[in-house]
Amino acid sequence: MKKLFLWYSGTGTTAEHMRNFFNITANDTIKIAYVDGLGTENNRTESQTLSNNQTGSWTEWLMGFFKKTEVLHDQAYGYKEKHQLAQLEHYFKLLEEIDPEKDKDVELIIGGHSRGAAAGILGFITALYSCCKEGNTLEGSPIKKIRILGVDPVPGTKGNDLLGLESETAEFKKNPLLNMLNYIESSSKKEDLFKVIYYAARFDARDQFKADDYWLNFYKSQLLNKQIDTEFYIGGFRHSAMVFDDDEISSLYNGNARPTALMKELVKRELGLVCANITTLYNGLTATEVTALTNLANDAGNATLISHTNKSSYGSASVVFTGSSLQEIVKRITANGTKKSELNKANLINNRYLTL
Repeated sequence: MKKLFLWYSGTGTTAEHMRNFFNITANDTIKIAYVDGLGTENNRTESQTLSNNQTGSWTEWLMGFFKKTEVLHDQAYGYKEKHQLAQLEHYFKLLEEIDPEKDKDVELIIGGHSRGAAAGILGFITALYSCCKEGNTLEGSPIKKIRILGVDPVPGTKGNDLLGLESETAEFKKNPLLNMLNYIESSSKKEDLFKVIYYAARFDARDQFKADDYWLNFYKSQLLNKQIDTEFYIGGFRHSAMVFDDDEISSLYNGNARPTALMKELVKRELGLVCANITTLYNGLTATEVTALTNLANDAGNATLISHTNKSSYGSASVVFTGSSLQEIVKRITANGTKKSELNKANLINNRYLTL
């Protein structure tokens, strides 16, 4: 069994960071590719060819300024089709690792964080869906399983292009992720082709980082009528808590039961590597976070958690954000601590299940 692992990095996150974060060694049976996130220089270079004037003139300075401002624009807003196509190139390059003579069973593990999940993974699925609609299905291919890891998908303030789905019906577009996966699976005549892991942050203080509607709608529909093998996890009080130690608020957790560890162990498991017990790890993480929320309601909250869960904690960029702090929201939900039973409800905040 050969496994191909492709990771779409989040906004402003380099492939190098994620390579060091997962620290997984490729070998004869595991091949790996990491994609630079939106707003990085590499992503911009791959998605748009700009003039490369080396004369030292004012035009060189102007093009350099233009390039920089476009990178910042990409970090602030959503993916466009050109970025998705540029990232898809990495998928096709990874497929070159398949030897049709030797590799009869292949698994794809496609993961991504932030807009890498909201658009990078969706771009991959949409491209696959389009191929299937044109008759180029996976029937007869060595690909036996596709494992998808969507990690706190966020679309950006202006949403994301979906590579041609504009022509689909309004009903289809209410849940495009589920509809595309079902079509790819049925047209390829491969039962149980997909497994989906949706790993969401518990909270982020910025309204502009609302979790993606497409992924949330997929999860809700799965609760009502499970059609695709799906697992759902919640962890971390910041959008990037599961991929950056600084965002994890590490002092809040004990041992290995923490958002970054859960992320790493989930990937190891899907790659068939030795990993920690996911259930034990996740239960410990959840217990810590639920206790932290209860402590906030009791005016005994962790000081680091309080300081890292308001929009001002995002530095100079916080001036463009709106949103309430975690402490304010917990106080509002519990009526200043007088109705702590409200913490037993899901409490969906910006498309994230705060107290689930």
